[in-house]
Amino acid sequence: MRRIDIAIISVTILILGISIYTFINHDETRDLSIHTVSLTPKVNITDITLINEFGSEINDVNVNSLVLFQIDITNLQSINQPFICIIKVKSPDGSVNLSYNKSELPSNESITVATSWMPEKVGVYDIDIFIWNDLNGGEVLTHKKSLKIDVKD
Repeated sequence: MRRIDIAIISVTILILGISIYTFINHDETRDLSIHTVSLTPKVNITDITLINEFGSEINDVNVNSLVLFQIDITNLQSINQPFICIIKVKSPDGSVNLSYNKSELPSNESITVATSWMPEKVGVYDIDIFIWNDLNGGEVLTHKKSLKIDVKD
């Protein structure tokens, strides 16, 4: 791959990351009741499990240990539904890490998506999980799920 191609890909990824960060942080500061009160979820997050690299469920998270967010999502519709599962991790010092999975849910079916994370600091992390139909801030498919994770040394 040529250097110019790598530079273009890097800039594209950076812009995408900034766009997601800006959109999510913008959502936190405005009233979402207009979007959420009348929302009839099209999908449902049925379970969120923390697992280690061997696939075993974990209850305690330590600094510099690999953690996978395993998220079970169910399509409540009789049509296939493309989606983006966005995981926002806010560290104790306020820095934000975003990751996402893009896929499609078969009609009236469930799938599991997993995203890795490695906490670098001790403290309480705030995790928000969003399910949208695309990354351009399109349709919200279900209410966000939030959890806190206390990372130990």
